[in-house]
Amino acid sequence: EVQDSLQPDVISSENAPGTPFQERFDYIGTRDYTPWCSMGAAVKFRATDLGGEARVLEYIHDLATWAGQMLAARFQTEVLAPPAMTPAMT
Repeated sequence: EVQDSLQPDVISSENAPGTPFQERFDYIGTRDYTPWCSMGAAVKFRATDLGGEARVLEYIHDLATWAGQMLAARFQTEVLAPPAMTPAMT
């Protein structure tokens, strides 16, 4: 009796009015178009608020290098690759 008031978090063209209740929640997330709609704002945010792509990559690289060193110390081992070989993936 309360099914009409429940909606899935992701709304798409697959969830048209009249779609049976269970099918509205059985949704493949890769068909969510929200990321594509937000790309312009995300690129602008990285460029303006975060200092640009080079700064973002530098931060991620430094964070990965620090994490490798911290984990190696905790596990009483060593990092296999030097910092120059630690990638920054976004």
